[in-house]
Amino acid sequence: AEEAARDRQSAMETAAREKQRLDEAVKERRRAEEDAAREKQRADDLARDLRNAEDAIAREKKRAAEEAARSLAMQHDMGKAVQDLQFALADLDKAKRETAALRDKLEDEQQRAADQMARKQRDLEEHADRVKSLERGLEDGAQRASEEKARQLQDLQDQLGKSDRERRALQKQLQDLKD
Repeated sequence: AEEAARDRQSAMETAAREKQRLDEAVKERRRAEEDAAREKQRADDLARDLRNAEDAIAREKKRAAEEAARSLAMQHDMGKAVQDLQFALADLDKAKRETAALRDKLEDEQQRAADQMARKQRDLEEHADRVKSLERGLEDGAQRASEEKARQLQDLQDQLGKSDRERRALQKQLQDLKD
């Protein structure tokens, strides 16, 4: 009975430790979700920056075209208008390169965030599987301890019944000797 009590106490302590590990896994999952939310926000910010850059390019292209048209209309010097247009086109090319760099950076950030989320999801699933396995082990141990305790109790009851029969037989012999 004492061994069953110790087994039960040990199982309860193991269950408490596993509950604490499970709580830590839940906290880790929350942190992972918060990290993923921050990564998504960064990706959204980069996407917004990319859209803003594309809008700026479109505005710059329109401005350059309008400026070139004004220059051509206002200036008789065709060389000056061509030069202004070349500068505008150089600015446009620069803006396109910057946009391409932003697009590449956004794609890299999105891929990194997706990879990180996949790793954290795998880690969480593996931990959940370990916790489930430990819970099943605890349930099996508790069932075995309960069965052992019931068997020991039955043995004690059998011994007590045998002792009662022997006591009654001895009392009868004693009574017979007295008579």
